[in-house]
Amino acid sequence: MRPPINFCLTHHYSQNLHSFDAPDLNLNIILRPATTGPGGTTKPFTTEAMFAASSPGVYRWSCHMLCDGDAKNWSMYDADGRIVGQVGFMAGTITAV
Repeated sequence: MRPPINFCLTHHYSQNLHSFDAPDLNLNIILRPATTGPGGTTKPFTTEAMFAASSPGVYRWSCHMLCDGDAKNWSMYDADGRIVGQVGFMAGTITAV
């Protein structure tokens, strides 16, 4: 096993719950929503986590919480209707070197 990696996820401005799921890294993190501060300003919430990749590689992550109902959840689904997230919105990759 490789040494663990610490990382921070800053949940910018969304006031919905999100998740950060990377099954190949055994990650399933619930991200708390941003809060409303004084004067109606939005305060992002930061989540710290740690993981260890068993080997170098590119690992996919996605959000599995339906969170964009106003847009009919377009950022959540692939063409086959699976909840996998659209890369660049509700999904992406982690590169372990």
